[in-house]
Amino acid sequence: MTEFIELSLVAEEPHCGQIEVILLEAGACSITVEGDGREVCLEGDPVSRSWSVRKISALFDRDFLSIEALGRIKSGLGAFPVRDSFKVTDLPDLDWERAWQDHVRPVVVEDRLWIGPTWTEPDGKYDTAVRIDPGLAFGTGSHETTYLCLQALAKVPLDGKTVIDFGCGSGVLGIAACLMGASRCIGVDTDPDAVRVANENARINGVQNRFEALSNGKFAVCRNSKRETAQVVVANILASALIDLADILTGIVSDDGMLILSGILPDQVEPVLDAYQSCFRFASFRLGDWVMLAGSVRNGADDEQTDTG
Repeated sequence: MTEFIELSLVAEEPHCGQIEVILLEAGACSITVEGDGREVCLEGDPVSRSWSVRKISALFDRDFLSIEALGRIKSGLGAFPVRDSFKVTDLPDLDWERAWQDHVRPVVVEDRLWIGPTWTEPDGKYDTAVRIDPGLAFGTGSHETTYLCLQALAKVPLDGKTVIDFGCGSGVLGIAACLMGASRCIGVDTDPDAVRVANENARINGVQNRFEALSNGKFAVCRNSKRETAQVVVANILASALIDLADILTGIVSDDGMLILSGILPDQVEPVLDAYQSCFRFASFRLGDWVMLAGSVRNGADDEQTDTG
């Protein structure tokens, strides 16, 4: 069993997205949210956007939470009225999956896509069912950023297309894309545990012949040797990383392709647009604290401004 440290705090709704970013940038491997009535959701279920006050809990692998990282977290949280509620708890030998079996709920997207853990069954008939157990790789479909991406993928004709999921976490987006018709998906992640978990989840869902998760380094080698591109590229990561990766992500979208960017707070939309807008025409979509940008490649005559949705 891996040993963990849990950081928890109580925050008012307007600050929650910014606090999640601080925790994620410091290396949180999973985040949970509780509402006023102690309702629990994994990774910020979309229903949580109606809660005025939330308890946010973040798990950190003990081996990777340094004193310096903890200091950065405390400094970042200093801008929000959470000081009295901030707690650090030792969680030795935590069996993460067992701990959350009683709390995880399936997610339904566009009435056609069902995502749930392996110990549950769909409560209705859906076109696509994805099995993802909670664990130490982000992505059960419930976080607003992931849910927005799933909505976009559910509306795009994916038959025969290649998809690249940059920052794949559990692999939920790429696996769902394969089950909805994509001929191939490459998942990319910096975390070796995420790469391992995503490939295992692909096996569980029977798409291991069409889905492969790679480390950033291996993907870079593959991209350079094969000039890898895809008709659909999705990146559900933090805004700062989206800006840093603009050249790479732009370069792997095919000429007729689509780029989906998520993990963006409202006040981060403009900087992200500045990094991509010369190459893509975007529509924006918001859920709770988070924004997703869905873009198509600009052609020479395309000079329209970003649409909002």
